[in-house]
Amino acid sequence: MDELKFVIRCFIFSAAVLMLTQLKTGNVTIENRIEASLMNSRTAEFVNKVAHGGVQLIKDVVMLGKSTYQEWGKPAVTQVNGDGFFSLQPKRESASAQEKTKQPEAEDGDELLSEEE
Repeated sequence: MDELKFVIRCFIFSAAVLMLTQLKTGNVTIENRIEASLMNSRTAEFVNKVAHGGVQLIKDVVMLGKSTYQEWGKPAVTQVNGDGFFSLQPKRESASAQEKTKQPEAEDGDELLSEEE
C-alpha cells in the first residue's frame, strides 16, 4: 500500500509542477523561458559540439571501413604524405618495377633453364 501512496504523491507533484510552468509572465510561459535558457547555455553548446564530433567520427570510421573493404587484395598502404601521416591511397608500383617483376614466359613446351644448370 505504501508503494501506491508514493506513486500518487509523485503524480500530484508532477501535475503541480506542470501547471506552474504553464503560467505566463508577460507574453511567455515559464516553460518557454526555462527552455530558452537551457538551449542558450554554455553547457548546451558544449554538448552540441561533442555530439557533432561524435557523428563526424562515426562518418569517418564508416568511410574508412568502406575504403578498406574495397581495397582488400590490393597492395598495403605504406605511402607517407608530406604531413607525416599515412595516405589512404594504396601504394602503386611504377611501370619499371612491374617490368622487373615480370617472369619470362616459356614458348610452346620450351622449359626455362635456371641459372644453376
